[in-house]
Amino acid sequence: MTEDFGGDDVRYEGDHPVAVGDLRLAQPTRMATTSAGFWGLYEAGNEVLVVHPAGARRGPAAELGAWLAAIAADDGRDDADRETARSFLPFLGGDDPGAAADVPRSRVEQGPPPTYDLSDERNTP
Repeated sequence: MTEDFGGDDVRYEGDHPVAVGDLRLAQPTRMATTSAGFWGLYEAGNEVLVVHPAGARRGPAAELGAWLAAIAADDGRDDADRETARSFLPFLGGDDPGAAADVPRSRVEQGPPPTYDLSDERNTP
């Protein structure tokens, strides 16, 4: 379930938002400025927050991804806003077509590396 915030709920210092409602904002994961205003993508606990020129929207990444995809496909919107919405989509997950589901993506996912004793009889000078 997403939560919408109006433009009055977003507090700015200069050109950048610093809070939405009671939530203080850190550095955005991604940001852009269009002729309509500031766009920013923020982490908000287990959810995502998108600040847009008309306010902000917070919710699960999948739901905000669908909302941004709809903006990106809306021909009635400004091209810069559509491109900005499209540029946020890779940060919301589900965008790795090369990922193999049954294969670990890195050694970190396989667990800690094996450990070895360096001071046993095989390693003494």
